[in-house]
Amino acid sequence: MTYELFSPTENELIKLLDKRVMKIGDLTEEFYSNYPVKPLNFQNIVSGAILRINKKCKYHELNWHIQGFGLGRLGKTIWKEKLK
Repeated sequence: MTYELFSPTENELIKLLDKRVMKIGDLTEEFYSNYPVKPLNFQNIVSGAILRINKKCKYHELNWHIQGFGLGRLGKTIWKEKLK
C-alpha cells in the first residue's frame, strides 16, 4: 500500500514494516540490504523518516501511526498501530 503524501523512502519503510513488530536496527538493515553502499548516517535517516511519518499521520488525521517501545535508535521496537 502506498500513500501519496509520503516520500518514496517513507513508503518503502511503511511497506517493510507492514504488520510486523521490528527493531529499528533490523528495519534499517532490511531497508539498505539492496543498496551497494550505505550512507554514513543510515540509522538517522530511518529514524527521521519514522518521525516524519508520525507527524504526517497526525497532521492529516490518519487512523494509524507508528508506535514504539524502548530506547535508542537500534534498540527501539516499532510497529504500525490503528488509533481509536
